[in-house]
Amino acid sequence: MMLATGADARQHACFFVIKVMALFGLIMLCISSTPLLRAHFN
Repeated sequence: MMLATGADARQHACFFVIKVMALFGLIMLCISSTPLLRAHFN
């Protein structure tokens, strides 16, 4: 079993957070696409 260093753990956590934020943003865009489009293109 290999032990991860602090830098490795931080890097993996950063990539995980970025992926979660991107997924959350995509879901929010799909849920609220109509109000979003109305707000920006009026």
